Amino acid sequence: MFSEIDPSLLGPVVEQSLPFLGSISKTSNGSLVDLVAILPKRIQWLTGQIELLDKPFSWKMPDAKFAENLTVDAFLRGPDFIMKVTKGM
Repeated sequence: MFSEIDPSLLGPVVEQSLPFLGSISKTSNGSLVDLVAILPKRIQWLTGQIELLDKPFSWKMPDAKFAENLTVDAFLRGPDFIMKVTKGM
């Protein structure tokens, strides 16, 4: 059903479905199958939208506040594009 919809319209469907993903059984009317079918299409569309912005993707978020982890906070505010995460960080 969703596989033929314009991917730009799938955002709300994905957002509303994700919280329930863990409780959807594989046999519940194909709900999981439908969600899995639309995700690659939505990701492909989003990738195309990012490319249209004509600027490179960046994790940098100068207004980010992540007080629980100063390393993550610094990463989000800085120029780096790779951050190594270790257990217990």
